[in-house]
Amino acid sequence: MRLTPKDLARAYYLAARQEPEKRAAALAKNLMEAARRRGIEGTLGEVLKALPAAMEEVDAESRITVESAHPMDEAAALAAVAAAGLSTENAEVVRMTLPELVSGVRVRTRDGVLDATGRRTLDELMKAMRKAAAED
Repeated sequence: MRLTPKDLARAYYLAARQEPEKRAAALAKNLMEAARRRGIEGTLGEVLKALPAAMEEVDAESRITVESAHPMDEAAALAAVAAAGLSTENAEVVRMTLPELVSGVRVRTRDGVLDATGRRTLDELMKAMRKAAAED
């Protein structure tokens, strides 16, 4: 199996992301030595280029985003996550303010979206009115 630069960047980030700086540096050195031994040291530049995308991908896997129309404090965001039936264990909870949501909350995870916003309600009402008008 041939590993791509993105595969190597992802593996390095998974190994190093929660390590102290000295340990992460040692892991980077090990990666360079392993690449040299396998004759793929020429790919290390590509690995570095792929690292930001790999980092975002890994971090997104455990991110829960709570979107609201108005600024929300951390306690309210955590309450929304709990109301959605989600665990915050090993997850990063990110808050976003999006005035276009009108009201309510939208909770996004890697697996889906729970939308309890005024924008969704208004959009559904508009669709229902258009459907009723088209039927007349």
